[in-house]
Amino acid sequence: ARVCRPLRIIGRFLAPAIEWIVGAHLTMRHPSGQTTSGMPVAGVLELRAMNSSGKTVLVTGASSGIGAALAREFARRGAHVALVARRREALDALVADIAAAGGRASAHGADVTVDGDVARVVAELGARGLVPDVVVANAGFGVVGNARKLAIEDYRRQFETNLFGVLRTF
Repeated sequence: ARVCRPLRIIGRFLAPAIEWIVGAHLTMRHPSGQTTSGMPVAGVLELRAMNSSGKTVLVTGASSGIGAALAREFARRGAHVALVARRREALDALVADIAAAGGRASAHGADVTVDGDVARVVAELGARGLVPDVVVANAGFGVVGNARKLAIEDYRRQFETNLFGVLRTF
């Protein structure tokens, strides 16, 4: 199997999730050059080749980070990538990057915390004859700071995005 550009991810539980999302095998490459399969602690993960050609992949939280990296990788593998996020200008820039690399992508401004927003995007895709074959519910963020200074509303926003946003995506 061919190895793509490394996707740098740290965390021992993220590798199986990414492997499941893209349907590819991940190999851990340690700084020493050795490789192992399984649950990495840290290092560079390499996605093994997967045929995404002709598939439509919808990715929420695609404007940056892991969502943008997954979108680029799916597009590189031949998928049409439907990019979904609140920051439309960041999505437009990513669409241009993907197109410049020979890939296909479309930008869809939506907020996973708003009922019906992701369903609207799916309907827009359907009107163009595209039905998502793969959905990556990636939108999310973490609340950080001194627990005494954080309000319950901070955690509600996090749950609204990270938990209920996933439910709204499916």
